[in-house]
Amino acid sequence: MTTIFFAAIVALAGFALLAQSRVDGARNFIDLDAHRFDRRLEEALVEAKTFLAKEKSQALVIVLEDARHRYEDKYLLTEHLTRSTLHALVNNLVALGLSASDLKKTKEWSSNSSILLRFKVEERCVFVREETKEETIGQIIETATTFVGIDLSSRKTSKHVYSEYVYDVAVSHRLEIIRGAAQATSAESTLTVWNYQRSVPYISRQQKPVIADANSHDDVDITWLIDALSPSDAQGSPLAADFRINRESDDTWTPVRNPQVQSVVTEAMKLQQWTQGVSSAVRRWFDITMQNWSKEQRVEWSRIEQAHRQVFVAVVAFFEKADVEGSNHTAVSPQLLSLFHREETRGLKEVLESVDTLFPHPADSKSHPSLVSYSEARAVVVLHHMAAVVDTFQQSVDYVEAIMRRQLVAALGKSVTEADLQQYMSYHYRQLYRPSYQPQPWTVSVRRSRKHSPEGAMRLESRVEDFSVFAPGSRGVREGFQPIETFTKSFQVQPHSAAKRDDVTADDYDAQDLMSFPIAAGVEVTFAGERHVHAWLRSTFAGGSADTLRLVAAAQQFSSFIVVLGRITSSTTFDPKYAFIVQNQEEVTIPLSLETIPNAKHFRDAIESLSPKQQRFARAYRAMQLESTLFGVVILQIKPQLEKALHLPADSLTKEIALTTDLMDLFIQYQIPTDLLSAEEGEASAGSTTGEAHGAAGHNTSSSGSSGVVPMGTAQVRVQQVKEHVRQMKAMLQQMKDEELKTREMEKNASTTPSTASTTRPTIINVDEAWTREKRRPALLATSAKTEAWTAKDLQREKTAAFELLDALTRSGALLMEQAALHVVVSTTHAFADSVMECVVQQNRNPIEDLERSSLVVVSQLHGAAPREVVEAAHVERLLASSGGGRGYEKRDVEALMAGDAGASSGGAVKSTAS
Repeated sequence: MTTIFFAAIVALAGFALLAQSRVDGARNFIDLDAHRFDRRLEEALVEAKTFLAKEKSQALVIVLEDARHRYEDKYLLTEHLTRSTLHALVNNLVALGLSASDLKKTKEWSSNSSILLRFKVEERCVFVREETKEETIGQIIETATTFVGIDLSSRKTSKHVYSEYVYDVAVSHRLEIIRGAAQATSAESTLTVWNYQRSVPYISRQQKPVIADANSHDDVDITWLIDALSPSDAQGSPLAADFRINRESDDTWTPVRNPQVQSVVTEAMKLQQWTQGVSSAVRRWFDITMQNWSKEQRVEWSRIEQAHRQVFVAVVAFFEKADVEGSNHTAVSPQLLSLFHREETRGLKEVLESVDTLFPHPADSKSHPSLVSYSEARAVVVLHHMAAVVDTFQQSVDYVEAIMRRQLVAALGKSVTEADLQQYMSYHYRQLYRPSYQPQPWTVSVRRSRKHSPEGAMRLESRVEDFSVFAPGSRGVREGFQPIETFTKSFQVQPHSAAKRDDVTADDYDAQDLMSFPIAAGVEVTFAGERHVHAWLRSTFAGGSADTLRLVAAAQQFSSFIVVLGRITSSTTFDPKYAFIVQNQEEVTIPLSLETIPNAKHFRDAIESLSPKQQRFARAYRAMQLESTLFGVVILQIKPQLEKALHLPADSLTKEIALTTDLMDLFIQYQIPTDLLSAEEGEASAGSTTGEAHGAAGHNTSSSGSSGVVPMGTAQVRVQQVKEHVRQMKAMLQQMKDEELKTREMEKNASTTPSTASTTRPTIINVDEAWTREKRRPALLATSAKTEAWTAKDLQREKTAAFELLDALTRSGALLMEQAALHVVVSTTHAFADSVMECVVQQNRNPIEDLERSSLVVVSQLHGAAPREVVEAAHVERLLASSGGGRGYEKRDVEALMAGDAGASSGGAVKSTAS
């Protein structure tokens, strides 16, 4: 039985689900001001009505969350936004100087080569001469009087002599289309869009070139843009933009989150950065030119930079109204899109013509020397318009996501958080699984049997932010903690069926069913009792707070038990790390931390390219990590084992509170052997038989609560024997204390220097945070509880005390502990890389179904049952259909899972957690 139990634990530890909710490079919700973008769309709609016919303009509707449409219309909307962007960018390339024949040639190249747009610059600054100048800076009038009384005056002029340095600044820049980077030097693989050469004299008072000589180029890949061009369409356009989203691909999550749209967004942003670099270079030449122009001739750069704002951007998130009242709106038709682009082209042409008037014609270059002419100014306007198109496209696709988010919030009435989802999953699991497989709160009542009152309780709790999920009246509510819910499998270790006598020993059990742990050199405690394995499926989302986990052990008044924490090392051994005794209304709080480790698939991928020695090192260390995921809690009851060690009948110490306290003090503080305090096995009360005395020597402490029937007289006699032994032992100890005090007093009088030597034993214990113990006072004292923090030294002291008591209770490992319970907690983490709302909106994932599939794997592994056996019959068909409309691999996973192949489902998504 224990072997099967351990196999289930190992299977759970090996199963870990890590759901990577988004691919690398996927963006989160950007800081989009949706309301501001609404106003931009309203302004665009007003502008569209100025150039559209009345009938067509009235058919346009801004894409809002309350506009009736299908989910498919969001795909169509995103496609038309992308096509409009591609079309606008191609039109801008034409405005820069590309001809229709150049575009066709470039399209031919793109079939087997990459296409680069290159801005090549050569800058040269040559010193011409030095000129000496003088400058009048003021005049001084001096007045003098002669001896005959005549006033005479004279003028003195102050001049400043300085040097001016004349430079010849020359700039040559070209815009080229390059076919493949490897063939950039080939004349047949280059198309020149423009080639301008400008020079201007530059005068400076500093002997320093205004610009450094340079020969550079800036490239941007536009293969994606050229590939999107298709042959002539029905309207006779030479080339038209074509774009489709592959809705059947597993990588297509939403109308926005798919490889096709994300690729265009990424490449368009690179193009936008390239336009900014070219514009900055022209701005530098512009500033040099303006210094040579008079104030009347100078042009403000802002007039060029902001001229593009007068151009209509054809990338607009519009719907067309439905023909029938109450029907869904549809995406804008190609005819309307064509009108939008026609207006964009007309507006751009008009703006370029207005910019031409700001600069002289090239024929007047001698009278107006300039590094920048109207040609460069036109290029800057076009480049800024390209950047505006890209910016509008990026905000438009983000606006589509924002609309989906608005609709989801409107449907739910709130933005769902991680705490909300956890609350729902707790409710959902109760509906999904059959009663015997449903998760339960991790609360353990420490009691001998159902007939006995609890000695105390233990809770494994986590902090939650939403206090509405608490059960009213629980202690955890006040502190923000509640017990975690786990899927649990339990069984009782039973002795051989032939073992009918009361004094059951370890020989009466199968060796593989018992577990043991060391408490000293050569001393091991062996225990039977209960076995519980708890599978905790936790979920994490981006932006969520880290789990704050704690283990709480609380004892009732006049009660006590031992807790041992550690990890499972094999099916029969337990490695204790900490141990402590909880007694008399004490409450010990142990903080726990969680550390996730990669799942098996990620581990294999990571070490694939390592050397054999590196792989062996990684595997050895990972084996230790996996072993650490088997977090174990052993609860050992003291009173039943005291009765067994002292040859007392079962329940004989239940009401002997003072005697129990004295016995524990003798065992812990003085390490008194149990043989000195136990009752004599052969003795009995008057009237009791030898058989009765012998039968009272042992007792059955199994969880069923059955025990050997011992005559009342015999039980009382044995208790009295133990009391007498305890009284004599306490008297002897008191006598020894008195003698020691006398000896110390004599030593103190004989020496002027008191002895302060002490023996200490340093101990290193790595604990994340200090444990705490709260000692609650009896109500009759009307005093508050006392809380103390445990340091590493305190933890070692508590462990030593617990092990010394165990040594006495088991007679140094000779006695079996039957009243024990082992709880193994295996935590698995389903990690989402985004928040709940991002997961639903951006990835088109249902986190409820993801966690549902993960829980099915956990429960089926834990109980060794097929998923069909653990869920309610009413949910089977729904589970099989849960992947409808989703990704292909989700459907395959669900089918494999419901068929019983739990290992094939969720393909290696679990992340084991070391608690």
